Amino acid sequence: MDSYSIIIILSVIAGFLILFSLGANDVANAMASSVASKALNIEQAIVLAAVLNFVGAVFFGAQVTDTIAKGVINVDDFTDKNIFMVGMLAALFSSGLWVLIASVTGFPVSSTHSVIGSLLGFGIASGHFASIQWGNLAFIFLAWLFSPLFGALLAFTVFSMVRRFILFGKQIMYQAMLWVPFWIGMTFSIVFLSFCFKTSIGQDLKLNGFIGFLLSIGMVVSFMTAGFIFRKYCFKKQNENNGASARKVEKMFGKMQVCTACFLALSQGSNDVANAIGPVAAILFIASSASAVGEVGGQTVVPFWLLCMGGIGIACGIACLGRNVIKTLGERITK
Repeated sequence: MDSYSIIIILSVIAGFLILFSLGANDVANAMASSVASKALNIEQAIVLAAVLNFVGAVFFGAQVTDTIAKGVINVDDFTDKNIFMVGMLAALFSSGLWVLIASVTGFPVSSTHSVIGSLLGFGIASGHFASIQWGNLAFIFLAWLFSPLFGALLAFTVFSMVRRFILFGKQIMYQAMLWVPFWIGMTFSIVFLSFCFKTSIGQDLKLNGFIGFLLSIGMVVSFMTAGFIFRKYCFKKQNENNGASARKVEKMFGKMQVCTACFLALSQGSNDVANAIGPVAAILFIASSASAVGEVGGQTVVPFWLLCMGGIGIACGIACLGRNVIKTLGERITK
């Protein structure tokens, strides 16, 4: 067995490790809020996430992916493809091991960011300090800083509006029949835009941002109008049991939450899997051809069997260790 065959076998093992870790951590992140709100129990969340991630990876997975995660290092600077393949292998093993340790302890992290950090370490250790694309890394670091802050602000705003206009109103169900359709419209608009711009099938539709924005506005207006008509002709203002009505409203939002959780699981399978196994695809491409490292370019084809492995790895990860991260996010941040 030659050295290339050994590297290929090790890269597939490392790829499965990072996919297993992706399922145990990143996918669990997406399902945690649904479990915390009791829209799903933990067993339902695990089964849904495992099945939908597998379907997303195998049937909707990106056939072409960025070779180097988010442009961390410049491929053209590597003339020795042996060093490049070993470095990518080291990045896979190190990032997969770190995410696995975090998953076992219930610590939520990002597998994509872990790959980026590992590639950064590989670039520095290989002596190609100048090949590191510091401009791209600066934007990534800013995203790490602002994403949780923006998420917190948006969640505070949305919940405050729901509380102000529905839950604290005198006629909870009456108000809900106007405002819940608005939030349903917003939910499906976000899902629609995500499908168009974050999945391979959606990208094949070649919708530009303006058309997507108009369709989303149309969804919100349509749901809002239907809710207004339904409220006007089917409800009369009368005394109601606010406690019972509040629980009914929570169930309405719970159904929306299950829909978004299912879409997130499908989207992660179709999009994040290809990102995670991008380094594996790059190793396979170089090892199986006489091409130089630079010929990998910005993108490379992901074999179908590798996407299948991705779906299986993610399903195994969330089934075995996903419970730990779900409990951390769902129960230990906000009680």
